[in-house]
Amino acid sequence: EQPSILPNVRYKRMDAMDLDLPAESMDVVVSFENIEHLPAPERFLRGAAQILRSDGLLIISTPKVPQPNHAPANPFHRIEWSLDDFNALLARYFGYTEAYGQSKGGTSAWVQVLGKTLGPIKNLIPRSWATPLLRRVGSVPCEDASMDDWAVARSKLCDNCVMVFVCSEPLKPF
Repeated sequence: EQPSILPNVRYKRMDAMDLDLPAESMDVVVSFENIEHLPAPERFLRGAAQILRSDGLLIISTPKVPQPNHAPANPFHRIEWSLDDFNALLARYFGYTEAYGQSKGGTSAWVQVLGKTLGPIKNLIPRSWATPLLRRVGSVPCEDASMDDWAVARSKLCDNCVMVFVCSEPLKPF
């Protein structure tokens, strides 16, 4: 458990596959770009729905791809979802889901210029080369980014962005 400057806020880091908290004890569960790494995403979602209060929220993000992919190019991802497939997965555990897109300033330029050109080998580009390339195509490297460089909005659901879902009305029991 991590300390907070707010008296009614607690941060707790734990195994996403074993959310060891009492049922209906949490107001919010946040999982940013984690679910695509899990061996059993459904287990995490079931656990999140169980620990959330009836008016609780799950805020979750994952990369968006055009078609579900069970063998992604990213060796650390076990699965990647399309918008419709991820929404359908979430709807099995939550009565209400709302999708947003997250984009970083210039990211679309990076994807269009280097991503489509180089495909999966873009991850092999040395960092010393990548940062100047990112700057050249108008993208801000993550280490130089501020909150002003990121946008989350319904209108940001582009082909190569991160999906951010706000889910409520956890469905119980399973």
